[in-house]
Amino acid sequence: MAGSLVAGEARIPVSALGAAEVLDAEEARAWRTYKADPRAFMLMRGCVPRAVRIEVTDPADPTPYVYLSSREPEALAAALESARTGAGD
Repeated sequence: MAGSLVAGEARIPVSALGAAEVLDAEEARAWRTYKADPRAFMLMRGCVPRAVRIEVTDPADPTPYVYLSSREPEALAAALESARTGAGD
């Protein structure tokens, strides 16, 4: 879907997403465990130590953020930022 983040069963328009935070292995573990919000959408792979946490800005959506394991979190964050800034054109 153009203009959307597709991850597992989730389909979220980039217009409903805020900033993407690249997480190193330590921060990713923290957001998987004691920092985790039970309302968050989390797509994790145990063998992938890094992740991206993306704020959900849609006030109608109770999901506070999306957590995605990623081998290339910088590239994912950059692609999301590009899609978000291009969505307003």
